[in-house]
Amino acid sequence: MTDWQALPDTHSSLGESPVWSAADNCLWWVDITGKTINRLDHEGGVSRLRTPELIGAVVPRADGGLVAAMQSALFAVDATGSFEPIGAPEDHPPTHRFNDATTDPAGRLLIGTMCLDPNGAPSGVLYAFDGRDWRALRSGFRTVNGLAVSPDGQSLWMSDSHGDIRTVWVHAYDLATGTLGPVRHSFRLDDALGRPDGAAFDTAGGYWIGGNDGWAVHRYCADGALDRSLALPVQKPSKPAFGGADLDTLYMTSIALHLTDPVAQPHAGAVFACVPGVTGLPLAPFAG
Repeated sequence: MTDWQALPDTHSSLGESPVWSAADNCLWWVDITGKTINRLDHEGGVSRLRTPELIGAVVPRADGGLVAAMQSALFAVDATGSFEPIGAPEDHPPTHRFNDATTDPAGRLLIGTMCLDPNGAPSGVLYAFDGRDWRALRSGFRTVNGLAVSPDGQSLWMSDSHGDIRTVWVHAYDLATGTLGPVRHSFRLDDALGRPDGAAFDTAGGYWIGGNDGWAVHRYCADGALDRSLALPVQKPSKPAFGGADLDTLYMTSIALHLTDPVAQPHAGAVFACVPGVTGLPLAPFAG
């Protein structure tokens, strides 16, 4: 097993959306059901900000602060902890919430929605948002996840982590316009690998994705071939993110809910860290 460290005071009930902020020299992540935005500073200190709604994801903003994707809409979060509404697509219903998010190298927000009812219809939508206009890129998801843009900016990877689907798709992506092209290839994770959750790229083009219920994070090559798996001591690792000054630390959020054997997983819900021997692809802040 890779030498993972469970970081102190980082427990969440449903930890997700880790993202490194070079400007703030810290790791941000969210607790979806716990309704908090969390900050791990470079010295290991942890602070939390309560959110007024379920919180799906955060990304840094180019002009400072964060964009917080909550149940009803996007919000700008500043250094004082105030929430300023940004907006939502016109067709975003109250039965849905925002889930996974990333940015492309041009600073667009790429974000998915999902039905609050886990048995609801496949009605989640993947959107691109430039700060002014929403564009629906693809629909029909149960649980949009795994969003990450390849190092060359020409592919958008995405997953549906619902247990009935557990598939990753690789779409051609037009960075100039923020639009999807055809599916280049796809692959499905089996029960042993887990459900494909959140993801991040390294600089060599490796796609790292959490194996929820698979006790591991997996690295895939550009052609979709599994390169390696790093086992974790928890059943439900959720999303990886590279951080640190050199982006050589791999952080991993995890989930403490619906475990088959909670007693055997005392660190479930913690943020984990290891040094995997590769460096991460920096995430562009939201430019809108």
